[in-house]
Amino acid sequence: MLGKIRSFTIPALLLTFWQPRLALFAHRQASAAGPQNQVVVEGRVLNCVSRDPLSHAEVVLVPAGSSRPAYSLLSTAQGKFRFEDVARGMYRLKANRQGFLRQEYGARRPAVSGMVLSISSGQQWQGLTVCMVPQSILAGRVIDAQGEPVQYARVHALRMGYFRGKRTLTASASPMGSMSDDRGEFRIPDLPPGRYYLIADCQRSDSSQDRPLEARPGRVERFVPTYYPSSSEEAGAAPIEVEPGQNVEGLTIQLQRRPVFRLRGRIASTTGASLDPALRIMLQPRSSTSSMDLVWGAGVFVQKDGRFELARVPRGSYYMAVMSMTASPRLFVRQAIDVVDDDVDDITIPVGALAQVPGQLVVDEGKKADLGGIRISLIPADAPGVNPPAAVARPDGGFVLEGIGAEPYSISIVGGPPDGYVKSIRIGTREVRGGRIELAEGASIHIVLSMAGGQIEGIAKPQGTYDGGSKEVLPSATVVLAPDPPRPEEGDAYRVTNSDQTGRFFFKGLRPGDYRLYAWEDVEPGAWFDADVLRANEDSSVKVTVMERSAQSVVVPLILAGAKDSALGSKGP
Repeated sequence: MLGKIRSFTIPALLLTFWQPRLALFAHRQASAAGPQNQVVVEGRVLNCVSRDPLSHAEVVLVPAGSSRPAYSLLSTAQGKFRFEDVARGMYRLKANRQGFLRQEYGARRPAVSGMVLSISSGQQWQGLTVCMVPQSILAGRVIDAQGEPVQYARVHALRMGYFRGKRTLTASASPMGSMSDDRGEFRIPDLPPGRYYLIADCQRSDSSQDRPLEARPGRVERFVPTYYPSSSEEAGAAPIEVEPGQNVEGLTIQLQRRPVFRLRGRIASTTGASLDPALRIMLQPRSSTSSMDLVWGAGVFVQKDGRFELARVPRGSYYMAVMSMTASPRLFVRQAIDVVDDDVDDITIPVGALAQVPGQLVVDEGKKADLGGIRISLIPADAPGVNPPAAVARPDGGFVLEGIGAEPYSISIVGGPPDGYVKSIRIGTREVRGGRIELAEGASIHIVLSMAGGQIEGIAKPQGTYDGGSKEVLPSATVVLAPDPPRPEEGDAYRVTNSDQTGRFFFKGLRPGDYRLYAWEDVEPGAWFDADVLRANEDSSVKVTVMERSAQSVVVPLILAGAKDSALGSKGP
């Protein structure tokens, strides 16, 4: 239905594949011939579709893993840029321009990490090309069953992504979507190429949408969230294929009406204390794990005496999520509710106080280390879109987690000594690493770090090129170290990096255990949490066993783009 832009599909991908290699060759030649004390990084910015040079693009050379200031300039009328007297170090090269998507040098797609440039004294990086993808746009109208325009409908562009190892619809790069105007028209810009699903909803709080049901006096039906072109169910959503720079117009979403009902009840404090003055009730569909769940649920603030009423709720199975909105949203508790064919009254949701739980980080064998800056988070196991309780450890390792509700969580720990790994997590005397936990007032968390982490260095090469033959490598390959067998519920067990300009990569601070190494030329972000994707690519992986203080060097066969469709996430809902 939507035409292909053939001028981009083949040539641009070839440019993406070969340009970092040609630039690496040019860099080596220039470094050999150029001044030994001047560091130069230069190249050009191109439109990936037309191949024309792009002027006035902001080109930024950003230190990788460092707080040092970045170098920044605008490309010339010929799309050229040149940085001089660059300090030695590791850098990422990025480009931004209105009407185009943010791009890193060496990245195969917009808005993902590209290649890290290792810059030393006397080097000259020449011939670098940053190929920018023009934004795509989805535009159309929202109408009702009679073909009349619907104003104030919020339209979102969704894509298939990964949430805790499962493919699900998630918000696009334009998470706020677009509000339809008085003609029912909407326009969603700043989209990368790919497959999209549109969903529209009109949740005005007044009764202007209500339409009486003749078969049931006193009942009304109103608009419900509707997928393009006209389905209230995700299974009826039609995909829209979007090419780079394509403006897809004329899309029409016909909002559906369904009978709606009223939910009425009260929040009961289990502690006898006064209720939080900013409690809000949100509805979360039980049938989905999408990050859009809490967006589409109707929500109301709880009255001072704890009473609440949710009007105009469609049939369905929900969680009633009680949220605190005083600062960043915090989840108290969720309670299941079914809306079948009538109002639901006399709902009681018991709510206690949000817990405060202290914790302590220590180093194994009594060793001393500055543990300040390590971030500890509690990730709600079943409630996407909720800000997790989090804390940053003091230098002595102490921390306090606040705002903990009566929900299951998993623990995430980020930062720490480069050679260290998390050896143990205990609540009281119970080891809880990798599992779902529930915390209450009076609990405490004890985390043990070990400085004896293993390390792996290696190189990613296309299969058949690492047995004494070709020296070809792939800069900016995505290298993933995944536990074997996979444990998607334990996100900290996975490590991800990009190969450098020589195709090399490095992991350190690894927890002992069995792993598999994968190296993709191109992979959908988060696909490595899907056990099916890992199994589909297992023949191209390398099995490794990490022990304390172990060091090993490996060659990982490169999984070329398109070799495994499951790694690129082409499946629909």
